[in-house]
Amino acid sequence: MTTPRSNRLWTPLAVLVFALIHTAAFAYVRVMPLFSDHMVLQQGRDISIWGTASVGETVIVRIGDEWAGTRADDNGKWMVRLDPMHAGGPYEISIEGENRIVLRDVLVGEVWLCSGQSNMEWSLSGARDGAYETSVADNPQIRLLRVPHRVSGEPESTIPLPWAVCEPNVASSFSAVGYLFGKRLHDDLRVPIGLIESAWGGTLAEAWTSLPALEADPALRPIHDAYATWQADFAAGTNTANPETSPHRPAALFNGMIAPLIPYAMRGALWYQGESNALSFSAGPKVYETLFPAMISDWRNRWHQGDFPFLFVQLAPGQRRSANRWRDCGRNSAKPRRKRSRCRIRAWRSRSISATRTTSIRATSTASPTDWRVSPLPTYTGATSPMSVRRTIRQWWKTANSASSSRTGGV
Repeated sequence: MTTPRSNRLWTPLAVLVFALIHTAAFAYVRVMPLFSDHMVLQQGRDISIWGTASVGETVIVRIGDEWAGTRADDNGKWMVRLDPMHAGGPYEISIEGENRIVLRDVLVGEVWLCSGQSNMEWSLSGARDGAYETSVADNPQIRLLRVPHRVSGEPESTIPLPWAVCEPNVASSFSAVGYLFGKRLHDDLRVPIGLIESAWGGTLAEAWTSLPALEADPALRPIHDAYATWQADFAAGTNTANPETSPHRPAALFNGMIAPLIPYAMRGALWYQGESNALSFSAGPKVYETLFPAMISDWRNRWHQGDFPFLFVQLAPGQRRSANRWRDCGRNSAKPRRKRSRCRIRAWRSRSISATRTTSIRATSTASPTDWRVSPLPTYTGATSPMSVRRTIRQWWKTANSASSSRTGGV
């Protein structure tokens, strides 16, 4: 059958047009989704912005009177660093290459990462007095970003969700501890606040640590041994939990939920985790003595911001059963195994404070019933780690306020 002359003419032309469109699309400069409308940039620190483009493409980034340019490398990746800025905004950021991207309503202020397991992930709406706090959570100077749960065997580079302006329907599902911390910080500093929640209930600290950091210290070998046993049990059918897709896999959450944030400039990190490392399915609480400071150092080394503030909550020793029982790790030697593990983690964390230049906040098991609490496990009568949110926020705020005012990198 003979192809009509018109088709013979348009077929190669259509192929050429398609090829040109495809090439142009590939050449378009793109910025990582972490950079979006409504985001907050850290004041007083160099601002890194990065993305992709065609190899060798020139990329220019402008914000206010500041601008920087670069070329995409052999892998099509680019990054620019802008000079530190003072708190303020809103600004527009333009990213120009073969095309132009404009990010609007960008603020400059204080940025904090909120990470850990369920006590950090527990939502504002689920906290005591959460309904009231949610109803008044309408502050355009506070911006929120939630990193979705993601397990990965390799470090990821993107986060699929954008920043959002703080309003009730957004704040309701955000970390109660993180939000109340940011609210208190904003009330005092009167600068924009950006909060990034990257948390997953029931997870282990080794999942939040990079694989190179886990492999660097022989004392962390039990973590690898436990994972190898898990893999063997799964292959044999004696354990139905797939280790490859589990959030307990070593480095899995660092790869999927922390790596995409690096090196986004921030003031520091809030951390509430440790319960899971006291349980039998982990490598054991003894390893935490080495693991916890290794994780902190790992994050600081990768962010290249020096010893940035790292604020964490000490674990409560256990749920109080009576006025005089389970009151403190130093009392009542007849402790359940889980409580003994919690006490060991508390002790080893205390030792790590001077070595890692961190600040801890103690969560007690004797908090008043009128205090605000985060209660991630409703099967407990009260809170799994009874914690006065007000007390925690107040103490964290004092440290954060000092760091923000002096613009120092460590605590």
